[in-house]
Amino acid sequence: MEGVELVGVVDANLDRAKEIAAQHGCQAFATEQELLDAGVDAVSIAVPTTFHLKSAEPFLKAGVACLIEKPLAGDAAEAEQIKRIAEENGTCLMVGHIERFNPIMRAMQSAAATNSEPITPRFMEVHRVSPMTFRSLDIGVVMDMMIHDLDVVLMLMDGREPDEIQASGVAVVGEYEDLCNARLVWNIPEDDGGGQCVANITASRLAMKTERLTRITGEGGYIKIDYAAKSGMMIRKTANEIQMREVRDQIRSGKDLTDVDWTELINIEPLTIDDGEPIVKEIEAFLEAVKTGERPAIDAEAGFANVRTAERIVKAINLSLGTRAQDSQPMTDTPNQASENATPSNEQEQISSATEAVTVPAPTKTETKLDAQTEAEIEAAMADLDAAGAADAPKAPGSIRGPREVRGGREHRTGSVVSVGATDVFVEFGPKELGVVDIQQFKDNKPNPGDQLEVVVQRYDAGESLYICVLPGAVQKADWEMLQVGQVVEARVTGTNKGGLELEVANHRAFMPASQVDLQHIPDLGVFVGEKMTCTIQKLDRRGAGNIVCSRREILVKERESAMESLKEALKVGDTMEGTVRKIMDFGAFVDLGGVDGLIHINDISHERVNHGAKNVERFVSEGQKVTVQIMKLDWDTNRISLGMKQLQADPFSAVKDDVVEGAEITGKVTKLMEFGAFVEVAPGVEGLVHISELDWKRVNAVSDVLQEGEVVQVKVLKVDPNDKKISLSIKQLKERPQQSGGGGRGRGGRGGDAPVVKEETPELRRLREKAKHNKSGQKKGGGLGDAGGMGMGLGDLKL
Repeated sequence: MEGVELVGVVDANLDRAKEIAAQHGCQAFATEQELLDAGVDAVSIAVPTTFHLKSAEPFLKAGVACLIEKPLAGDAAEAEQIKRIAEENGTCLMVGHIERFNPIMRAMQSAAATNSEPITPRFMEVHRVSPMTFRSLDIGVVMDMMIHDLDVVLMLMDGREPDEIQASGVAVVGEYEDLCNARLVWNIPEDDGGGQCVANITASRLAMKTERLTRITGEGGYIKIDYAAKSGMMIRKTANEIQMREVRDQIRSGKDLTDVDWTELINIEPLTIDDGEPIVKEIEAFLEAVKTGERPAIDAEAGFANVRTAERIVKAINLSLGTRAQDSQPMTDTPNQASENATPSNEQEQISSATEAVTVPAPTKTETKLDAQTEAEIEAAMADLDAAGAADAPKAPGSIRGPREVRGGREHRTGSVVSVGATDVFVEFGPKELGVVDIQQFKDNKPNPGDQLEVVVQRYDAGESLYICVLPGAVQKADWEMLQVGQVVEARVTGTNKGGLELEVANHRAFMPASQVDLQHIPDLGVFVGEKMTCTIQKLDRRGAGNIVCSRREILVKERESAMESLKEALKVGDTMEGTVRKIMDFGAFVDLGGVDGLIHINDISHERVNHGAKNVERFVSEGQKVTVQIMKLDWDTNRISLGMKQLQADPFSAVKDDVVEGAEITGKVTKLMEFGAFVEVAPGVEGLVHISELDWKRVNAVSDVLQEGEVVQVKVLKVDPNDKKISLSIKQLKERPQQSGGGGRGRGGRGGDAPVVKEETPELRRLREKAKHNKSGQKKGGGLGDAGGMGMGLGDLKL
């Protein structure tokens, strides 16, 4: 990680610490004090929960920023104590709830942020189950696993803790609960719409499989996320308003809608997932908070609220277990309403049948009915659209003999070409079974008699005894009576509305949701008005107003998949290609390589520093620009292509190796200020670091007190590392060193003379001095960090 130095690892088992340190090229320590003496500025604490307070306290009191693995503590009292110590000493503290940094969680937050109408939660259902690993048996499943979901749920509720909790659980392996279910209820203030929000959370470490699912239903729509599969979907209210309005109108007019497939009415948007590793994103967020002094993503207050809520759940469970221990009769006065709304796997049901519930206080039965109804709607929304569309497959009197394949609700056949005429191509499927295809669909690639041809059956013409067919994917004439789900048609865009595009297909009004217009979000749909576009029919209802829902995205996805398959054989890592910049993002630029996008990350755009932000990226590339790129990485499992531009550029470091040498005095421009120093560009694409200790002979509290970005400064080269291409610079070495004050004696004898020569203080000298002091005293510190370890990190020469 740029600007970060890993100082060391701490473990009570020094041999284990040395083994880990050797793997990562850092020091090994046996105690927290040894790590503190090394001068670190931040630590990551990953020890058993019972050791969190003991391990974190000396670092927090010394002002060393701490990233503490979840949960913050084993109980609310210790969590509050850790929080108080951090606040009293003004020390940065972040709790490692890693699920906040899961790619799917980032995708959900991003989608919600771009949605004009937020999905305010009203019902949340969470399942987190896995087989027993026999780790973390010092805490129960609530603190071990459910705490992740409590953090996410409380975040979605803006940090508010629930007003009511109902919970049940059972201990099987040890003394703490191994399976539990909790029902959390928030009373929504009238100013925010009133009513309640309910979260139903199940956690088990006794399951036969791993499952991490969250479903969120709100006033603005519905979200489903699968942490393990890194997939998700969103159903927005604004994208379904037209369909719902027409359904309500038809119900009011007395129309019979019992055979309408609900799944065809709704528009589902998949969440766009990035490939960032959660642990990397978590550490980056922590270090960014340390550098900038900003509030961390999960601060002490959030960590304390999570533990306090978890403790309330555990208390309810323990009350239930305690009642059973005193009275062998099962509790019957408190129904297990929480389990009624849960959908545990079969193996869990056998265990959960023995659990009891304690309500604090009990929720009403009316709320339970609403939840069940909502869940039924959710499950219907998740049905597979392709399977549902199969019911709309065309039906012909006298079906074709032989195997039949239905794809996307349409009947595909393969036959032998028997005749190619001026206007038609005839295909034989079997004895006396002929199909006909318009010759214009073949363009320049006409078939020959005897060729095998795949077609899509549209209808049966009884008068001619022919099956009317089209080629798969062919744009077909939009005849209202001939329209079918899955058909490719040409539509004209007549206007826009809040949910998407208004179209005209076969002289009938149609609609295309915004999510189905393109592969990417289109901020201004008005650019399509008046245009014609090829699209597929997703939904068709000839009753009433004749609602038609279309998708252009399906066409683009197929085109991209086809292009991707072609490129899989042709592309190789290291290849050079021409492309067009399609989209500028904060983190880089997407380049169209001919139907397939690749990403140039900001680190690979130029040898010059490219800071995060679209405006900074636009200094080097612009949308529509033709660029030459090198293939850096190909991941066909996720269909991601990583590109580079700077790899094709001359290495600027080599060009200045004769000028930028130790002792040289050169001019440079300040490009970025950090807490630990400033980066200075000494030549185009070549930067060096002026550590904060090298800014001035006097103490500098903040880099910004001395330098500003863009400022031109004189620097002296202290060290050049050609292998890692790192340059250490100094500004103070070009300034006159202040004279020592006073004219006192020299040495202990008090003899007069010149002031003593003071050797420059450096981190290396400080370490050697402290090491010598410890060796001389012969003291060996006790204590440790338990069975796991802690690590100290550093930013540049300033150690974290």
